[in-house]
Amino acid sequence: MPQVKYFGAVRSAQKAQQTSPKLEPFDFSVLGSSGRLAQLAGACTQKVLLGAYALSRRYRPIFSLAGFRHVTGAAQVRDILLRSGDFQVPFGPEMAELGQGATFMLGLDGPDHDRLRAILADVMSSNDAGKFAEMSRDFSTALLESSKGEIDVIGDLFKRVPGEICLRWFGFTCDDVDGFGDWTLAVSALLFGDPYGKPEIRRMGLNGARRLLIVIDDAIARTRRHIRSGHLQAGQGAT
Repeated sequence: MPQVKYFGAVRSAQKAQQTSPKLEPFDFSVLGSSGRLAQLAGACTQKVLLGAYALSRRYRPIFSLAGFRHVTGAAQVRDILLRSGDFQVPFGPEMAELGQGATFMLGLDGPDHDRLRAILADVMSSNDAGKFAEMSRDFSTALLESSKGEIDVIGDLFKRVPGEICLRWFGFTCDDVDGFGDWTLAVSALLFGDPYGKPEIRRMGLNGARRLLIVIDDAIARTRRHIRSGHLQAGQGAT
């Protein structure tokens, strides 16, 4: 039976980690599975899981499969979510590593999670969803108009549009928008798409995180310079 990486394998990988002062080349394509066999395997896995979950919800809301305990019943899921002292989120150690000590609410439980969630709720206004939708529509329209009849839905829309919005919303500066999207996807793959701790996914996730931190640190430094010079109020984003 496959073994999930939480938490022993994560700690072992972190202890063995050797970080080079230089950035390694970033090639996100090494994480992708291509070909008809890979597509067929993915489709079969999805069908098997959907069938298993349907049966589970009706007859057995908690069952074991591939090293995990799967919970499909609404009452059981609600009970687990309300018992953060007994059931901890598994993302904390890797999330802190990716942030070089900084973390995020998705890797925390209890009061620490609630504190960061309150900060996020204070920063994001009720009008932000509409602004995001407007920006998404503008970027998507521009890409479609310049596509000359063909467009890569994943590369041009799924990755590019969120990347453009994120860069502008947070005041980041990055000349490689497609690269920025790849870095975020590599981090997401490590945190949420790598339950068994594949070395190549870990390597690419850490690589992407280092590149994202450079962009974030640059935005913070520029904002502080603007505040010191009196051109920006504290709490505003720099562009």
